[in-house]
Order: sequence, then C-alpha cells, then structure tokens
Amino acid sequence: MVAFVVGYAVIAWFMKFISTKSFMPFVWYRIALGIVIIVLVSVGVLSPHAAESGG
Repeated sequence: MVAFVVGYAVIAWFMKFISTKSFMPFVWYRIALGIVIIVLVSVGVLSPHAAESGG
C-alpha cells in the first residue's frame, strides 16, 4: 500500500514537472549515467555479463 501511494505521488509530481519544465535535465542525467557506465565497464569495475553469471 505504501509503494502504491509513493508511486502515485511520484508519477503525479513528474507529470506536473514535465508539463511546466523541459526534459533537458533528464536528458543530461541519462547521458552522464551512460558515460559513467561505459567507463566502468571499460576499466573492468562492472562486468557486461554480470546478469548471466548471477543466480
């Protein structure tokens, strides 16, 4: 029940946010996150096959 209320509140807030503001903060966040993940995979901190070996 708590997850439903929190999820509903976040979705309502996000819909209000995107109707009044730009998507650019989210675009930059996703680009930065993608670069960080690519770097971590390149230097060996993250494994691109980690999900396959787990479990």
